[in-house]
Amino acid sequence: MAHPSDDDAMDELRAQPFEWRRRGLMPPIELEALIARRLSGVVRGVPADPTYADFFVAA
Repeated sequence: MAHPSDDDAMDELRAQPFEWRRRGLMPPIELEALIARRLSGVVRGVPADPTYADFFVAA
């Protein structure tokens, strides 16, 4: 079975952050950056684990 990252459709979606946001999701590249910042301790005053506020924005 092919790994999802090998799939051309997934690669195309990763290149289109708007499509992720349009569906109410955080694009993978932004999610990866959020996790890296949290784990590195760069962001002060927030928990290491993601919170709902990381993913949901007030309308």
